[in-house]
Amino acid sequence: IYIFTLGIFIVTGGLSVRGIKEVVRSPLVWSIVLGFLFVLLRVPLPRFLLQGLEFAGSAGPPLAAFTLGAALAQRRLKLSPHLAAGLLFRFAGGFLAGWFAAWLFHLEGLTRTVVIVASSLPSAVFSFVLPDRYGVNAEHAGTMVLLSTAAGVVMIPLAFSLAGLLP
Repeated sequence: IYIFTLGIFIVTGGLSVRGIKEVVRSPLVWSIVLGFLFVLLRVPLPRFLLQGLEFAGSAGPPLAAFTLGAALAQRRLKLSPHLAAGLLFRFAGGFLAGWFAAWLFHLEGLTRTVVIVASSLPSAVFSFVLPDRYGVNAEHAGTMVLLSTAAGVVMIPLAFSLAGLLP
């Protein structure tokens, strides 16, 4: 919900009339709100409808990845010190934030490992797709997603190993 509310406000220039309109027009925000309401109000849905919605929803991440790939194919990747700092912050900062959260909430076992490793995952594809959709320069975000995903081959197993070593 943060991505499709706060994220939209950020890429549209802050809390503005345009930003509010874009959030209200976002079908993803409406689906999140309706999903919460259906669960809270215990609205029964037929099994076939749930299966159809789940099938349609599972197309989101691959379509976002395809969008990123198609957009990056038309652009040149630009490496910069900011990108290196972003990658370091993404992996090391994410790992430390996950470890701190696990320590703060006294998490143990598998839950602790999941929180730490999930905090260390590569940048989300939506960090490119959202700015690109609203006409904001997304070159750095696209390069960040691409490089962090490639680095994830090493960083994810490393995060698992380190999560098991830390107190």
